[in-house]
Amino acid sequence: MKNFTVRLAAVISALCMCLTLCQEQIFAAADPSVVTTNATAGWPQAEDINSTTGVLIEASTGTVLFNKSMDQQMYPASITKVLTTLVTLENGNMSDPVTMTQTGVNYAVGGSANQGTRVGEVFTLEQLLYGTMLASANDMATQMGEYIGGSIENFAAMMNARAAELGCTGTHFTNACGMPDPNHVTTAHDMALIMRAAVEREDFRKIAGTGSYTIPATNMSGERSVTNHDPLLLNKDFMYSGLIGGKTGYTDAAQNTLVNAASRDGFTLVCVTMHAVDAPKAAFDHVNLFNYGYDNFEMCEVLPAEYCVDGRNRIVIPKGMKLEDLEENIEQYDADGTAMVQKTYLLNGYSLGSVTLTKENMDAYEKKLEEEAKAAERAKKEAAESKNSAVIGDREDNSSTLSDVSEGKPGQKMTEAEKSAGEKVEKIKNIFKAIVAGMTVLVILFLVLLIRYVVKSKHFD
Repeated sequence: MKNFTVRLAAVISALCMCLTLCQEQIFAAADPSVVTTNATAGWPQAEDINSTTGVLIEASTGTVLFNKSMDQQMYPASITKVLTTLVTLENGNMSDPVTMTQTGVNYAVGGSANQGTRVGEVFTLEQLLYGTMLASANDMATQMGEYIGGSIENFAAMMNARAAELGCTGTHFTNACGMPDPNHVTTAHDMALIMRAAVEREDFRKIAGTGSYTIPATNMSGERSVTNHDPLLLNKDFMYSGLIGGKTGYTDAAQNTLVNAASRDGFTLVCVTMHAVDAPKAAFDHVNLFNYGYDNFEMCEVLPAEYCVDGRNRIVIPKGMKLEDLEENIEQYDADGTAMVQKTYLLNGYSLGSVTLTKENMDAYEKKLEEEAKAAERAKKEAAESKNSAVIGDREDNSSTLSDVSEGKPGQKMTEAEKSAGEKVEKIKNIFKAIVAGMTVLVILFLVLLIRYVVKSKHFD
């Protein structure tokens, strides 16, 4: 029994050690060759994610806070609809009536997310937008594309052109809904740039952040209720405070894709993950990445807003870091005849963001700094001189007072305190004199008595 107990204790101890090692592995920072942002010296270290690729950016600057193969081309599935919605909002009116054609209805089939629309059924563009973003309806997304572009081919060209304007370099879309196509590809970073542009629009944020929506009855069908699929918006296990909204996606080739944006205290983050083996793992990745961003970074104003183009005067920096810890790279260029300056702030060579201003504003700001520095120096010098003058004045006053008291200048008025102090001194002097006098008398009497005593003693002898 004793041996069994010992062996059991050893097994339990070994299991605890394994569990500890597993936890250390789980919470260890990701390999810098996998999460490449971890390779920057001084950068807050991030854990790996479940998804094959992923990115986290700060929206106002575009600064990449987390990078795992963000430029690798992948199949997007239905997160394509973020760009479909953006292009539609930029080129259509919400109240426009749109009639379903065979182009859109072709996607109202089994195995495809759809709203069972029929040829000739009429919706407003707003209703199609909600059906596209919340229910991921391929039939509605495709019909919007044909309506805006005149054909799906033309709409796809509009999507690709808009993506290029936003700085996308690995994106090529062939349809409006994200259905599988070998040539329908994008990257996590490109999708982040697309989502970044989309969330700048209030109408997009309203749609993406809606939990459920009722499409009224049409000329051919009763009302439809559509519910948002985004787990960070509605799923109690993944709901995220500050979430703006996003879009889910899935096909067998793409696996689970997800794009989201969140904002806290004016600090907006965009997260994209691609090719997760299941939806909960993708949602878990987003919660962890948003937490990583908000726990480790903050916004920092580098110049007054009035000097910067569009008032964009902030960059994102690791928490606890100071602006003076960063490197500055200043680039001057010409924009339609106007001299411009771009100031980029770097941490060990890694860009944290840039601010842009005209050369004229840059010179004005530098002049202002020089004037403020001179004014501060003058104020400091004047304060020092004033302090020295006050010290000298106090010394002269004290010297004069002491002199007046000691010399007893006639006509010099004394304060009540000085009078009282003088009177006390005189009293003490008088008392001291009386004591001395009394002691003198006592000494004399003592001597007299002593003499008499000595005389009488001699007489008796």
